[in-house]
Amino acid sequence: MATRDSEAACFSSPNKQAERTQALHECFSIPRPFRMNCPIYPDTLVDFLHEPEGLTFSSRQSVLNASSRHPGLFERQFPLTSAHPEVGDFTAGAKSLLPEDPDIASLFPDPCQDSPPPTADRLLQRRYGDPALDRRLPPNATIELILRHHSVRSFLPDQPVSDEDIRFIVAAAQSASTGLNFQNWSVVLVRDKNRKNRIATLAADQQFVRDAPIFLVWVADWARARAIADWNEAPSAGTEFFDSTISTVVDAALAAQNAMIAAESLGYGACYVGAIRNNLEPIAEELGLPPHTFPLVGLSIGRRNPSDRAGIKPRLPQGAVLHHEQYEAPAPEAIQAFETRIGAYYLSQGNPHSWVASVLRRVRGVEGMEGRESARDVLARRGLPSR
Repeated sequence: MATRDSEAACFSSPNKQAERTQALHECFSIPRPFRMNCPIYPDTLVDFLHEPEGLTFSSRQSVLNASSRHPGLFERQFPLTSAHPEVGDFTAGAKSLLPEDPDIASLFPDPCQDSPPPTADRLLQRRYGDPALDRRLPPNATIELILRHHSVRSFLPDQPVSDEDIRFIVAAAQSASTGLNFQNWSVVLVRDKNRKNRIATLAADQQFVRDAPIFLVWVADWARARAIADWNEAPSAGTEFFDSTISTVVDAALAAQNAMIAAESLGYGACYVGAIRNNLEPIAEELGLPPHTFPLVGLSIGRRNPSDRAGIKPRLPQGAVLHHEQYEAPAPEAIQAFETRIGAYYLSQGNPHSWVASVLRRVRGVEGMEGRESARDVLARRGLPSR
């Protein structure tokens, strides 16, 4: 088996077919890359990720092919038990998912195959990744729209969002609940390609931010209220407390979610971008934000590219989030069941990995914060000390 250093050398190579093939051979002693005829994943079946998960396969069938032709492949590519003992041997679970759980797998079609959207009576099953759930759904267009939500990260070029639709989207945002009707949020609409490019670079260099025709940045905003205080020669120190920061974050988040639902109801796709908080100050400067404000989250909106095959991503079972009367500690069995179901979805998308491992990376320490560990200091410099 290759050493971690040699694996890192392979991962650092440019993403080209010849180098992928060489990396496969050197790192994992795989005789040749597996191929498939799929327009979404051309050239090769396997991509590398410099992550504990190892390889990314581009379809459920590709994993089956790899497992059957090279039975030791998963053990060689996923040394999770030794490298990440708290994660456990996810690969064993990933392999057992495929042939032994056809009902779960059937909820997530191969993204390389054309398939119609799920019918309404399958939406709850898809949302929870659970084929045993009752299929009944009330005849309610709003609930169906919300259950069909999935993030879109591939947009059609030259398909603008009309000014009229933007007006409706913002009206929907302003119809969200707001604490004491203070409406302590704003939104900055970005269309300029150069500005989108700069923001995308600061927000984890995500290409879809550049590609979407509009990018909305939702702003937690106490500047307007403080201006009203100044006009009336009144003090405004009340904006400096922690609860004031929370209240403006809640207001902005509620407005953003209303906007996304409105956009989807108009036939657009959308995706939130929390990575704008990786670089709060440069993005605030790019948008000309005044003191007592900060950018909370971005939202890309546009017409979905038909080649985008992302589906309805499963959520935790309701028993893990719904508590009756008093909070109950999470049951390990519920988390493990979800790990299986979300794992089936990730496999169907050609990206097999562990949800639990992702959670562990995020909570482990400062290394999982991606620059956001300094957010409180940034807010203090922007006039929101959150005392």
